[in-house]
Amino acid sequence: MSSETSDFVVDPLLKKEISAFNKMLQDAFNQQDLGAIHHLFTDDAVLLPPGHCEIVGRQAITEYFDEVVIMGKEYGLQSRYFYDGYGVIIKDSMYYISGRYILHREDATVIDKGKYLSIAKKINGQLQLYIDIANSDLKDED
Repeated sequence: MSSETSDFVVDPLLKKEISAFNKMLQDAFNQQDLGAIHHLFTDDAVLLPPGHCEIVGRQAITEYFDEVVIMGKEYGLQSRYFYDGYGVIIKDSMYYISGRYILHREDATVIDKGKYLSIAKKINGQLQLYIDIANSDLKDED
């Protein structure tokens, strides 16, 4: 559902800010920049990736992404984030953001795709992820 067909209206400046944040996250992942990934999460962040237990804290999240980056180098993984236009300031400097993602190989073979829902905090003028939930659209092959 697009924001044009919804009663949910997003401030254009907020949409621009969230889109820029998603691009920073996508670029950090694709460039395998753990330092940048590290600073995109709050100290007390919680990451809930598909098929994985919760990961709590900036350092633990960075370590998780370190493993993902190693896998990314081996398999040539790239990510794309699609902000679906839903985002709102919840209270003061807390934001709700949702969208879709695709994780694929360099040859465009899709590894995972799904939806995400995040709560971000604005700290010292920068958005940082506080809670990040990803939900895969692909079925488990157990």
